[in-house]
Amino acid sequence: MQMLSQFTDEHLCQLGVSEEDLAQFRRLMTQWEAMRKIPRQQRRAFPAQHRDAIQHLRRSIEKPAARMAQDVASRAEDMWVKFGASDLTVAAESGLLELPTEALPLGDDGSLDVEKYKQSLSGLIEDPSSHLMFDHPTARIVDLMVKEEVATMNPLTESRAKKIATGTGLIERLPAFPDSNIEQVLETREDLRDSLSRYRRSTAQLSAKLASGPLDAALQVEVNELYRDEVYPSLRELRKDLSGTGLLREAARNILQDPKDLVVGAVGAVFCAGIGATTDLSDVIANTAAVASAGLGATGKAAAAAMDRKETARRHDLYYLLRVNEQLR
Repeated sequence: MQMLSQFTDEHLCQLGVSEEDLAQFRRLMTQWEAMRKIPRQQRRAFPAQHRDAIQHLRRSIEKPAARMAQDVASRAEDMWVKFGASDLTVAAESGLLELPTEALPLGDDGSLDVEKYKQSLSGLIEDPSSHLMFDHPTARIVDLMVKEEVATMNPLTESRAKKIATGTGLIERLPAFPDSNIEQVLETREDLRDSLSRYRRSTAQLSAKLASGPLDAALQVEVNELYRDEVYPSLRELRKDLSGTGLLREAARNILQDPKDLVVGAVGAVFCAGIGATTDLSDVIANTAAVASAGLGATGKAAAAAMDRKETARRHDLYYLLRVNEQLR
């Protein structure tokens, strides 16, 4: 209630207080604040009839004020969910996110204190240990601050911001990403911890190919072209290497279980020629076994090569993107 009493009329209306109720709401807040400021010892020293009157007045104030406050809280909760902020709660509870209130300082009237906000941004971009990811409005503000020499971005911070923008930009372009909830994203992140490390390493090399800086609007255009021209074709090759191994492995397993499939199916002509030209059954068996052995050896080598390709694919820097897309589908 104390916090609500500091809101502007505009903010209260946005949170569900009707214009007709604003005057009553303000009056109740003022009365409640005055009651709250009376020291307890002083209240106890009042005559009994005065204490009863104060209690009655207090209840008459708190009941409608509490109802209004509850309505506002319910409306605020709906807004919180509607705009996706509940995802931030999940990330914060997991320990991956902090929500510092000082980053968006409010003035006495409840509006953003622009000067303090600029100071907050300046401190972040000038700090060499910062790892920053900018949305479009913030990037525009920081870009103007730098151009007008209000603040200076540390080169290390700028380099990291470009890598982060590249890495997250490629993830955003995965087909499965837009429909995934935050719980799935965090679970996938934990499952793919090792490949995530390699992916982060690759973003340094990929971001170096981009001419735009982290504050440039053209950066997203470049990231889009990077995904289309380099990353997506690489993912297709990785998927082919990974899926092809399964087929070869299954074929090799079938052959080892029943070698006659290879002899009759793959080298049927040689087998038939052997029968026609040889009268000794032992020679036929020997010839057939030699051919089958050669076939199995070739198949084994192919399977081994395919498994090597699969293992290489798993160690590829972009394997993380492929797995993220699969797990979030």
